[in-house]
Amino acid sequence: MSAPLEEFFDEFANLNIGFTYQEDSSAHDNFRRLRNVVNSAQISAVRVEFNDALVQQFNFVYGTDSDLGAWQNLCLVIGITPVPDEIKDANG
Repeated sequence: MSAPLEEFFDEFANLNIGFTYQEDSSAHDNFRRLRNVVNSAQISAVRVEFNDALVQQFNFVYGTDSDLGAWQNLCLVIGITPVPDEIKDANG
């Protein structure tokens, strides 16, 4: 299963519009490069798709609202200690 941001950028890389997804660049850097080759009439729709892909990427990496393990992982990543044992404490 591919990550949502990779799928989003690959969609445009496959259109032969002069865009190549660079995995070692940030999502926002890739989007800036994409914005430079997308038709200006389409940029608003592309931005909406990008924002959706960002949310999907977050959920892909950290899970969804009801996933205690995902919330605990996020707490570890951002340095919250002790890591909560209950979901109400983890996402509250």
